[in-house]
Amino acid sequence: MIFRVSTWFCFIWFLCIGIVLFQVKYTVSDLENMHKSLKKQILANSEELHVLNAEWAYLNDPSRLSTLVQKYLKDLVPIKGEQETSFSSLKNSGLGEYDRQRLDSIVKKVPSTKKRTP
Repeated sequence: MIFRVSTWFCFIWFLCIGIVLFQVKYTVSDLENMHKSLKKQILANSEELHVLNAEWAYLNDPSRLSTLVQKYLKDLVPIKGEQETSFSSLKNSGLGEYDRQRLDSIVKKVPSTKKRTP
């Protein structure tokens, strides 16, 4: 009788171990497939990044940019000092009145683009 109980115990034990090994095998297989797909995706992204870097280098080529500047910005000249003005001179110039309080409230609403240092 003892022999039969131990035989059944070993049979159940080996059956459980077989089931666990079967599950581990397929889990590892799924993880390997996921790893392969991630490697392919990383390679594709890397190749795309190389293409984008090449396009960026072409678009920022100084000789190309200077040609475009001469073609499209030929009438552009630096601002002269006489062209600069202030808000107070606009008020006295007769070009139109402005509401100082309204202007101040608008300026306060616009977030500053300067980085603040603590």
